[in-house]
Amino acid sequence: MATTTGPVSSTAYRAHNLSTEERTARIARTHVPEEWSTLNIPLDKYAVQKLVCLSATHMRRLALKGKFPQPFKTSLRKNCWWSQDIYAYLKGKRQGWLLEDEAA
Repeated sequence: MATTTGPVSSTAYRAHNLSTEERTARIARTHVPEEWSTLNIPLDKYAVQKLVCLSATHMRRLALKGKFPQPFKTSLRKNCWWSQDIYAYLKGKRQGWLLEDEAA
């Protein structure tokens, strides 16, 4: 039986169990609303994890290295990301894949 963390089952965010190909395919088919490129909507950790297929720990590590958007605090214990930042991150990842495909 899966444990739950918050409103959604923890198995929904177990991106670290995915292979690189599975993670790439999942992000490639993720629908990101176009209005996110113009509207700045705060997204909580669970929404971002579902979109980018990364664990919270890995997102924090990448943010510290400057390879992922920086979160901001909405309360003492809650981090959020701006939708424009996540949109740009995903768009950049997809562009990187397209460039890799063209080079191959």
